[in-house]
Amino acid sequence: MLYFICMRSFDRRFRKTEQEIIEGSIKLLSKNSVLDVSIFDIAKEADVNRSTFYLHFKGVDDVVAALEDETIVHLAPFIKGPASFERDNLNAMFTAIKTNKLLFMSIVNSFSPRFEEKISRSFLYSYGISASVGKEKADLKSIKMMSLLGSLLLTSKTWISDNCRMKVETLSEEVLTLTASSYYKHLISR
Repeated sequence: MLYFICMRSFDRRFRKTEQEIIEGSIKLLSKNSVLDVSIFDIAKEADVNRSTFYLHFKGVDDVVAALEDETIVHLAPFIKGPASFERDNLNAMFTAIKTNKLLFMSIVNSFSPRFEEKISRSFLYSYGISASVGKEKADLKSIKMMSLLGSLLLTSKTWISDNCRMKVETLSEEVLTLTASSYYKHLISR
């Protein structure tokens, strides 16, 4: 096992093969539901043997977890607490999503609650709220922040699914209008 850990860190060919598997997974998952994608499909798309796939990942769920982590890396610069909902930051975030559209689409198609958990932890942390707060003990501030994040994720998923037809600036303005509306504020304060 130690041999494979060392390979993952240092062997260029090992990292290249792993990247090919990830890229093949993105290509497949951006068009199909995770339920319709098998290890065989991913191995075929990446042009590797199934046994080679298993050297890198335990299964499809493991690949999805790696894609989620990569997505978080792309979103992390835009998770800035209250600054997350400033116009320039939203524009930059939606531009990053559009630039990495296939990656984000693969996450949308994976239907993983784990991704929302990961992004929630980052988002709450940026607001100085402990991510370990249980749902039953969540305070009003964390509930409001999660509502904002949920709105942002839903907007992003809808936009991605719609092939990013709306301009980034228009989408950012829509999010700002939504979060500033009295109806929205009333809804999340309940």
